[in-house]
Amino acid sequence: MKRSAGLHYLNSRAWDLFCIGFSQMHCINHRFWDLDCIPSTSDLRIYNNPIYTILQSLDETIGTFISSAGPSAECVVFAPTDFQRNGSLEHLMPEIISRININLSKRFRGHEPVKWPFNLKVSKRITGHDPETWPCKILPYSDNCLALRICTSGEGKLFRSPLAARPENYLLDAVEKELLDLRDDIDGVKVTFAITRPSSVHKGQYANNLPDLLIHYPSGYFPNAIQSPSIGRVEIQSPLWRKGNHRDGGFIFASGQLSEQFIPHVERISDIGKLAERVLLNKLSV
Repeated sequence: MKRSAGLHYLNSRAWDLFCIGFSQMHCINHRFWDLDCIPSTSDLRIYNNPIYTILQSLDETIGTFISSAGPSAECVVFAPTDFQRNGSLEHLMPEIISRININLSKRFRGHEPVKWPFNLKVSKRITGHDPETWPCKILPYSDNCLALRICTSGEGKLFRSPLAARPENYLLDAVEKELLDLRDDIDGVKVTFAITRPSSVHKGQYANNLPDLLIHYPSGYFPNAIQSPSIGRVEIQSPLWRKGNHRDGGFIFASGQLSEQFIPHVERISDIGKLAERVLLNKLSV
């Protein structure tokens, strides 16, 4: 189905840039993440035939796309293969964000730019989804990152229009500080978060709808309880998680006159966007 749909759109017009991804490769890698080496082709065929069949199908499909694109196309195939143990605080975050919301609502309730209706009767321990009037909203994302929408002027929607105002830096700073103050309840070690601000950093028509804060969880870290002076102690038993997640590393295959110019700029998964930008800029300058 992916091959048929991809070929349909590839041949529907003359593209400056055409990208397609195959999630099956990601799913297959979950079977190999903890092995010292990938099984041989013969072992795959004998003991893991469904996996071998999918790998073979992906290989044939890539060949079909390259042939259909024609000899003048610049073709790049990026196959991430390296895996690492997953890590997540997802099970703790609904309660943590609820408590952070209470703190922020009390702190900024009288602040003119940010006035959220707040139910003063809410005084007990709160769990579950965030009420519509609270500033921090948990966005749907992966289990190894926390994505937050920081509402402005009482805006309660998960999705905002391109013209909507972005949150003030002081509010983003306040949420970041709450998260960075979290400690492991057992040894008191600071949980090392990597926090980025996609909606503020990235440009484009839809940048305003990216997460305002993206908190990356440490690899292999599955705590049952964490605490901070601000929100107190939060304990929820960590559930069973998937076995692994991608990390930087894999294979890059390229064909075309410009492949030697483009490929040196791709060292990790996050560089694919930069590669696409270089391809487009080169195309537009011709």
